[in-house]
Amino acid sequence: LEKNSAFLMVLLPALYAPPELPVSSCRCDPGWEGENCEKCVRMPGCVYGTCHQPWQCICDGDMHICEREPPCQNGAECVYKGDGEYSCLCPEGFHGKDCERKTGPCEKDENGFAKNFTCRCLAGFVGTLCESDVDDCLMRPCANGATCHDGINRFSCQCQVGFEGRFCTINIDDCASQPCKNGAKCYDRINNFDCLCPDGFTGKTCEVSAPEPTCTKSLWCILVCDSVGRGFPQGSESVFGNRALKQGVTSLSWI
Repeated sequence: LEKNSAFLMVLLPALYAPPELPVSSCRCDPGWEGENCEKCVRMPGCVYGTCHQPWQCICDGDMHICEREPPCQNGAECVYKGDGEYSCLCPEGFHGKDCERKTGPCEKDENGFAKNFTCRCLAGFVGTLCESDVDDCLMRPCANGATCHDGINRFSCQCQVGFEGRFCTINIDDCASQPCKNGAKCYDRINNFDCLCPDGFTGKTCEVSAPEPTCTKSLWCILVCDSVGRGFPQGSESVFGNRALKQGVTSLSWI
């Protein structure tokens, strides 16, 4: 039996194929890659260079910047001039060293500002760059001799004495404080007022009590009348009895 067993062990490999062995794989050391770890890993960022040892970047001496890292943008053509210099042939609608700038109303100048543009000014400014403040006093909005002060999209009026309001069009009512005394009637003026005194009173505000004058037959009374349309005309002469003042006459002088 032992011989047969040995014989069978010899014949079995000839009759049956052995199972396939798994494909071998390499675990590369750091810095190497490839199926058999035959390729070195280039330095990070090394796009067009090569390496002989891990983390190297050896540039091809015959490869210039237009081939290694084409700097021209937006479909521009790169032209190598030698010694590391190049130029870009920009397509229509682009400009700049690398054709990175789009031609149009927002094109920038050498200082980074818009080169071709139109300014839409805020209210109160005019000019190509909106640099001029509009003089809001040109239309003379202030009335009654007021002084106009220009501001930014606004103005203010400095009123003359006796006026108020935004445009100085309102005459201040000098009778509002009721300056006239003893029932006198007040007439508003510009920064002033007049009082029409009743019989027996006189003064700026009719504050003075005036005695009732009398005229003899031999005296001429000159009646000085207020210009309100009552009494006698100013400068007229009349002779009265005991009572010289009539309604509307505010003062009396004697000759």
